Order: sequence, then C-alpha cells, then structure tokens
Amino acid sequence: MTLSTFNSSSSDIKSPSIQCPPDMDVSTDIGQSYATVTWQAPVPTDNSNDPLNLSGLLPPQQPNVGRTNIRYDVTDSAGLSTSCVFSVHVKGKSI
Repeated sequence: MTLSTFNSSSSDIKSPSIQCPPDMDVSTDIGQSYATVTWQAPVPTDNSNDPLNLSGLLPPQQPNVGRTNIRYDVTDSAGLSTSCVFSVHVKGKSI
C-alpha cells in the first residue's frame, strides 16, 4: 500500500511520525484456523508539506492462530523514515 498525505509546514528537519494501533488478542472465526481482523490504519504526520509514502498491510487481514506482527513504514521526501509495529495474537477456540 502506498498512501500520500500532505501537511502544512515549510521545512523538513525531522523524521515523520506514525503510531500503530495497540496489540490485539482475538479468537479464531467459527470453524476456522484464522481470525478476520480489522483495525484503523495509522495516519503518518511530518513537519513538511511534502507527500509521505506509507507502506503496510491494509485491513482486514486473516492471520492464522499464533502471533503476527504487522509493520507500517513511512518515508518523507527527504528520505527520513520511521516505522511502527503492532501484533495480533489469534487464539484457537476450544470445542
């Protein structure tokens, strides 16, 4: 995914910022070995008004039982970048 956003400052002197959603604990979908999970994709900000490139998974996703780390990276036009990671822990349901 690539997303361009615009901000309203005139000079780019620091890395963009981004905040991931909190970690999630979810149960599998009924009769499945995965869970259908959705979240709000993070919105990056920067001190410049240049476009930002955001990469990462678009929700919803269907991770299998276990822990999956989801990472977002953002880079500004000056080449400055930062990232954030959150995890989705899918727990199997007992029958």
